Amino acid sequence: MADPRTLPPEVLAALKAGNRIEAIKILRQRMGVGLAEARSRMEALEARSPASGDKGADAAAPVRTPARTAAPRLKPAGYVRREGLSPGEVPRTSGGTQAVIIVIAIVIAIWVYARFA
Repeated sequence: MADPRTLPPEVLAALKAGNRIEAIKILRQRMGVGLAEARSRMEALEARSPASGDKGADAAAPVRTPARTAAPRLKPAGYVRREGLSPGEVPRTSGGTQAVIIVIAIVIAIWVYARFA
């Protein structure tokens, strides 16, 4: 299917330089084929190259590793998102409850002092 003799020389030069994407672009422009067909021709040509003993094209081609996907982050039970807080920050108390307790303690202290003094 992808006979090197039928491909334009610019495509072969781009492949030897390790520019697979550039080779596909040139092939699409010169031969007027679609992206899928140009890509399949490049894959067929690359599949034939190691069998013919041409190790130069293999050495220049970058090795692709599969992309790792991050595991989804799980939120702890009872997690509530509060606006304006950084992750891990604990919201401050408003102090309203503390103020009421202090006022009640002062009123009791004044009453005890007035009653027993």
